[in-house]
Amino acid sequence: WGSAFLSKNIYLNPLFLSSNASGNGFAATNGLMIQQNSPCRNAGILISNNGGKDFWGSKLPLSNPDIGAFQYADIYSAGSSLSKF
Repeated sequence: WGSAFLSKNIYLNPLFLSSNASGNGFAATNGLMIQQNSPCRNAGILISNNGGKDFWGSKLPLSNPDIGAFQYADIYSAGSSLSKF
């Protein structure tokens, strides 16, 4: 990749919940969700006709989405059923 530095790239730690995620099936991906203070939050670009949902089926925002397969959500408040993961 050389030493090129692109202005829109993120070179910081993405702050995954756990970079050592393990398990079977979809459970193995839980650690790849980003934390609240991740530099990847709202850093993606809006793509038209993107399907409107992330990997888990969560609704994507109408503005800049997060970078990655998961849109950040505060799963520990408002009684979300996602907190069981």
